[in-house]
Amino acid sequence: MVKKNQQPVCKTDTMKHNLSLLHLMKYFNCLSIQSKMVALFSVMILLQILTRPAVSGNDTFLYDNGSAVYPVNTDKVNMVWEEIKVRLEGDRKRYAHVDCLFEFENISSETVVATLGFPTDVEYSYYNTEDENAAPFEFFSVYINDNLTKSEYRDSFYIWEVTFPPLKKIRIRNTYKSPLSFSYYNQWFEYIMTTGANWKGPIQRASVTIEYIDKEDLDRRVIEAWPEGFRINDNKIIWELRNFVPGNDIRVTEINPEESHKYITSEIRFLISEYLNTRNYEGNSKIYTEETLKLKNNPILLEFFNYSKKNFSGNIYSEQEYENKIIGYYAMILRNEIYARHGMKFTNNFFIDMFNNYIYWYKVNPEYTEELLNEYEKRNIQFLSDYEKKRGWSQESMQ
Repeated sequence: MVKKNQQPVCKTDTMKHNLSLLHLMKYFNCLSIQSKMVALFSVMILLQILTRPAVSGNDTFLYDNGSAVYPVNTDKVNMVWEEIKVRLEGDRKRYAHVDCLFEFENISSETVVATLGFPTDVEYSYYNTEDENAAPFEFFSVYINDNLTKSEYRDSFYIWEVTFPPLKKIRIRNTYKSPLSFSYYNQWFEYIMTTGANWKGPIQRASVTIEYIDKEDLDRRVIEAWPEGFRINDNKIIWELRNFVPGNDIRVTEINPEESHKYITSEIRFLISEYLNTRNYEGNSKIYTEETLKLKNNPILLEFFNYSKKNFSGNIYSEQEYENKIIGYYAMILRNEIYARHGMKFTNNFFIDMFNNYIYWYKVNPEYTEELLNEYEKRNIQFLSDYEKKRGWSQESMQ
């Protein structure tokens, strides 16, 4: 089932960019638990910058000085209504077939001749990356009152000329095919609504429909739809708006079904890393027991579990499987945290990546020996190691 999520709040390049990530971890320390959850999931969703986003949006009134175009406001032409239909298809490489229909009204007594633009917000074509000025969409077409109209691509806009007769309405239709943007484990379709705010007055009504092959395809792929207020009708996600000035863009984020387990593993690892960065270390002063590992005794992990089950991962694991996975990772990382607190240099790639790239307090100590561990730490390492074996947990089994 499609899940609701908070508005994405931040972007970074990838988890390998240590400096950005460590600053982000330090920023998390200042947030409330709920804010951390929102920010964390926003980051997980938005680790998507392996490619530029392929986004498109509402027609907008443009100023064209002959060398560049950019959006401007108009007090003479209204966008009366709009109807956006998007059909998503493909397996690993996903495409959107988009059909946009707009009705405009010139409310003035003057003829308005204008340059209109359809924004793409991309910097190169997915089909010809050697040409930075190449148009990013396939089969882009413009129809004015059902008549095919010539357009050109310039400055991240498809642009064309249009004449608005005084006190008359006209309809403009845009159609095109576009690949979805993608990252490690997910891909997304985004439609820019906010450029519609450049027209005179509020838009009377709008509908945006994202259609999947069938209900099963929607359920197994979609992990986020934004903004809230949509409804699900079988294989469609639908937004219906009335008398509004666009303030949010439309975004649907999918998970690649074949990569879903890796996605959740990254999600869990990132959360536990953030948890280690914010809580006080107790491994050297407290004996760990089975109670230590229970979610109910770890408020941040418990809230993460509840939030994640509600918003992201319910279509991937059963509740018991998901809880087991979180606790399993927590036990392994808690054990290795003890070594990390004393600066042990890791040889396992999982923990090399974990502590070097996610834990801001970790530093390799060239003088590390196990003699640095106190009795609490030695007992906790033994308990956690035995408990992992008892439950059948290992890095390999948790993938």
